[in-house]
Order: sequence, then C-alpha cells, then structure tokens
Amino acid sequence: MESSSSSETPSHSEIAALAQKIYRESGCVSGRDVENWLLAEAQLKARKQQRGFTAEEKSVPQARKSDLKTRRTNESRPGASQLVTGR
Repeated sequence: MESSSSSETPSHSEIAALAQKIYRESGCVSGRDVENWLLAEAQLKARKQQRGFTAEEKSVPQARKSDLKTRRTNESRPGASQLVTGR
C-alpha cells in the first residue's frame, strides 16, 4: 500500500479509496468513474493544502501572528488601507 507523501499530490491509492467511497455514497451510479476520481483527487489536495497551511500558521512566531491578527482587524474598518499601508 502506498503511503501519503508530504507534498500536496495525493497517492494513487488515496484517490482510489476516496473515489470508491464517493461511488458508494452516491448510490453506486455507473458511468461517473472519472467524475468520482477527479472529485476525490480535488478533495484530497484541498485537505493536504489545508493541513500545510495550518502547519505554516503554527510555525509563524507569536509576534507575527498578533501583527497579522491586528492587520486583519484593521482591514475590516473603513480607511483600513491607510492604516495598514500608511497612505
């Protein structure tokens, strides 16, 4: 059995397993094998990308996290571009 790599590309066996699950959960409709495969591949890539994003967030130093949080808060206010960029 293939193992999952750390890259965003899911393995053949991961895609096949999820495509089979999608097939079963959608009522075993025939003729949708490519659609099920592509959906499974997209879902797995999104999951891996999300996990990677979460890992990147965890590695950001605490001071930077608070700076990003402040920046996001300021961006939601009127004139935020002036506050963030100093224009």
